[in-house]
Amino acid sequence: MPVNKSGNSYGMYDDDELIAGESAHDVWEASNYCGGGKSVDIGKFALNGSDEVWIVHANKETTLEIFSMFDLRDGRFKFVLVKPDQTVQTLNESGRKNTVKITLPQGRNVIKMVGQKAQVKDISISYGGVTEEDVDAIYRDVNQEYAYQVLEGKKPIDVSRLEEVSFNLTAEEVSRLFQKALEEGEVLSEENWEDWFVYSDAKETGQYLLEELKAGGIREFDSGILVKIAPYMRGEDVSECFRYLLEHGKVSESDLEDILIYSDADSSSQYLVEAIKTGKMNEFNGKLLAQVGFRISPDDLADIVLTLGKDELTFYELRDYVIPYLGEEQTMQCIYHYIDLGNVLTDSQLWDLWPRVSEENYLRVIEYNGKQK
Repeated sequence: MPVNKSGNSYGMYDDDELIAGESAHDVWEASNYCGGGKSVDIGKFALNGSDEVWIVHANKETTLEIFSMFDLRDGRFKFVLVKPDQTVQTLNESGRKNTVKITLPQGRNVIKMVGQKAQVKDISISYGGVTEEDVDAIYRDVNQEYAYQVLEGKKPIDVSRLEEVSFNLTAEEVSRLFQKALEEGEVLSEENWEDWFVYSDAKETGQYLLEELKAGGIREFDSGILVKIAPYMRGEDVSECFRYLLEHGKVSESDLEDILIYSDADSSSQYLVEAIKTGKMNEFNGKLLAQVGFRISPDDLADIVLTLGKDELTFYELRDYVIPYLGEEQTMQCIYHYIDLGNVLTDSQLWDLWPRVSEENYLRVIEYNGKQK
């Protein structure tokens, strides 16, 4: 067990000031760790330093019964209580079965375990004898404590702590933290964005995001961020974000395919067509049909093709990325459009169209094409 004997984690065992401060450890290894409610049980544990077991916010002086036992195999180990005035009371250092009735002063009381090169088996600790009226809250660790204080408006949010606090919250509570971050104008990194949606309730977080976008917030939001979070979102919310980005010219061509994969295809394709027609995505060209052609409806695909100019559409793109996904009527519209742009189909190109349309329509294409010669 690698231990720095000159470090605070090793030295705190006999130093109440260090014990009363923030928990710290350079060794924390557990197997069969079960807990989170009123009891904690650990099969095997190695600890050098300290860690919280419970943080009790008492609204008045009250009593608490602590049962504990453990089998110390090496080093030193104990359970302690850190009171609001930072005094430290040892609860169990022998390991023998022990029930202690302790007085909790009003304020923040912390029950900790402290080890010095400790190797311990069969740890068990539980509490009782306290009523809900006596305490404002009981937390498992400082991360859970901090998260709920943010939700209650007692502390500002620190987005760098998102991942570590999310493990202590429900998905709905993480969504509320996201709402708090937006309200406080936090600028999120791409990693922050992904974490919010991984740990939160997709529906709630998506709605908070859309509300903020509609209100003119989150100016840094672009298609790159949307691609990061889209796999964790509802399809309809991805589509609405896509519509917002199209309206504000924040969609990168390279992100189109991924957005369409995770969004509601019908809605997103309609938004894309509208943006192209209104010039809000005027950089769209035939090369992008390879990304979107097979992901949108035939009607929307045909509408897109009919907006493209001569320099924006090649026969190769029409043949390979458009016609295979269209019905006969739409195919004819797009072929006529390509010819109307001033293109004359070669014999080879006409032959390529032969298996893709009916014989009657094929003859019509030949006739229409001949008028351009």
